[in-house]
Amino acid sequence: MSYTWTQTTAPTENWDRITSDSTGQHLAATILNGGIYWSSDYGLNWTLSNAPNKVWDGIASDSSGQYVVAVAGSASGGIYRSTDYGSTWNITSAPNTFTWSGIASDSSGEYLHAIISNGRIYISINFGSTWSASNANIENWAGIASSSSGVYVYAVASLGSGGGIYTSTNYGSNWTQTYTLNALWDGIACSSSGQYVYAVVDGGGIYRSTNYGSSWTLSNAPNEAWTGIACSSSGEFVYAVVYNGGIYWSLDSGLNWTITTAPSNLQWYAITSTSSGQNLNAVVYGGGIYRGTYIPNTNYIVNGVGDLLTLFLPLSGGTSTTPTGYLYNAGTIGTPNYQDLNTLFAAYFAPPSAATTGFNSLLHGGNDLNQVFQNIEPPIGYIVNSQSNIIITQYKNINGYNAVTFECSSPTSTVGLANITSFVALNNVTIIIVGGGGGGAYNSSQGGGGGGSLICSLTTTIPSSSTFNITVGNGGVGGFFQSGNTAVANGVNGQNSSLEIDSPSPILQLAATGGKGGLSLINAVTGPKPNPFTYGSGGIGELFFTTLTISALTLAGGGGGSGGSYTSANTTAQYGGDGGTPPAIPPLPSVQPTVATLSNGQNGADCTGIAVNDSYSGNGGNSGLTSFAVPFFTTPKSITLGGGGGGSANKKNNGTLGIWSGAAGKGTGGVGSVNYELPAGSGTSSLLTGGYGGGGGSGIAAGYLGSLPYGGNGGGGCVILYWPA
Repeated sequence: MSYTWTQTTAPTENWDRITSDSTGQHLAATILNGGIYWSSDYGLNWTLSNAPNKVWDGIASDSSGQYVVAVAGSASGGIYRSTDYGSTWNITSAPNTFTWSGIASDSSGEYLHAIISNGRIYISINFGSTWSASNANIENWAGIASSSSGVYVYAVASLGSGGGIYTSTNYGSNWTQTYTLNALWDGIACSSSGQYVYAVVDGGGIYRSTNYGSSWTLSNAPNEAWTGIACSSSGEFVYAVVYNGGIYWSLDSGLNWTITTAPSNLQWYAITSTSSGQNLNAVVYGGGIYRGTYIPNTNYIVNGVGDLLTLFLPLSGGTSTTPTGYLYNAGTIGTPNYQDLNTLFAAYFAPPSAATTGFNSLLHGGNDLNQVFQNIEPPIGYIVNSQSNIIITQYKNINGYNAVTFECSSPTSTVGLANITSFVALNNVTIIIVGGGGGGAYNSSQGGGGGGSLICSLTTTIPSSSTFNITVGNGGVGGFFQSGNTAVANGVNGQNSSLEIDSPSPILQLAATGGKGGLSLINAVTGPKPNPFTYGSGGIGELFFTTLTISALTLAGGGGGSGGSYTSANTTAQYGGDGGTPPAIPPLPSVQPTVATLSNGQNGADCTGIAVNDSYSGNGGNSGLTSFAVPFFTTPKSITLGGGGGGSANKKNNGTLGIWSGAAGKGTGGVGSVNYELPAGSGTSSLLTGGYGGGGGSGIAAGYLGSLPYGGNGGGGCVILYWPA
């Protein structure tokens, strides 16, 4: 994996901030004591907007790039808004007498958060039309970041007794200092979910949190004059810039850092990343705007060196017609066109030699490529034809297994898709599929159901040139309150995951359905449990068709979400959702599995009030397949599959109102609110995303705590294949 860096056509200016949409097509950048430029062609060309010349000190956009906001840092500044991708600007109603120092937006542009140097933090919940101050202390605020939902917001305060990192878990209304350090904090960024957060100190290091800002650790990044930081939507890829230095990156969620090939010793000031992390844009104070473009690996590994890509970039020297003996396919899998590798090297200059290729690797002792290629190992047996919203990870010969895993690259809403072709036969493959978990309901109600799951072990060989069509279902978003107190009551259902193998016609079809989102405010029901009772129910695993011989097959249902309390005085059961019940194995053409298991998901527990002003939530139901050991990690471990979300309940004890959650079903479900005891009139929520296919937990009771409740998001699904190396 590598990046190429090129300077765009943007003029030389004192650039200080930049923002991007999720794809990198729409960008906007600000000039200190200047105007605002915008680009609609991935940063290739830049146009000056109609924004006035100001001391701009912050800019942000929604995921589409249409709604852009910027703050001016002078005493006569203000907050400006554009609704046409940064082309035209108008001032908002925010006070223009403050020295604004930064701004952040959620993915829709509806929830905005702006900071003031030596002031407070302001909030807008209507696309910047109106603004109000939060309860944040007056601090020297220097940076702010928002999750895609706007629920989680993070800010850094520079120097002074209040210096450090602050966290809000309720759309910026209330703030808590979670890390204290009197330092020159200069930037903060977070993943789409808000789980992964990163902050930089000018003249110090880079700090990271992997638990929604609850705790912080110092990474191994060197002490530098850090001025900006950005990350991919997953939080896996992180990028930071150094004033009078270079650009660094991390491929492991901010733990380890390496300098990139970007020009060094420039006055880098800010950087932005697309949601995938594959396209970057960075600005230079007193310079230009640079684009960083991702170069994918070849997946051919050179022993002791790394990806084959590293051999091609540093070649030196002229031309050669001597065949290397190594072929590459210049055509397609269906219509191959094999050429010698020396045709790839024609653009490089090297001294001719009859005994060698004449092309030398600068990184590897100046050895001729003919010598270096002796150590090439092929990839594990597939090529990627297409992919969207998906992370594909391969594991090669670990504990005697090869594996490839498929997960969604964004946390909610969008399904992941991939099409791959195997160019070798695959023997004794095991397939795991998990559907997305349903989101939990808001308002102390039901937890979301877990996604269905299945495990299929094949004894027959999947032929070479087979095509795999893969869908990975995402978890559903939890229920919540929108602005104007319009309730989105139910959690969104989890999406389905599936796998189809064609060779050339279908030979295997498997699927796992997503869990249901929880239902909000279930009224007390007397008598028998309603039938069918679908809300909060778990999904199922299902086999549709196969001509391959199966040695073992497990079809499992996801756990049901728990019931939730309607009122603390309610003494009638609030019913939990049903666990998923997988269907019988269909008739197969003489390839019935040797071992077949149908495993129902456990129902979510009912919630029963014990006495007036005293009620408890039920627990989420366990998945029919609680966990499964996967052998292809360095240390084999169990993955969690499809448990239902726990509910929350209200308990009034000695005049103190508390929130107590039911346990998530094993599998693991997300939890809405966990072991908080709060004074009457206040409120909070903890939105922990579940494991693979886990259902989201329910939210807090707004009627009791006077705050907006948020159901937990369901966990994303997955597709996993592994086989003996």
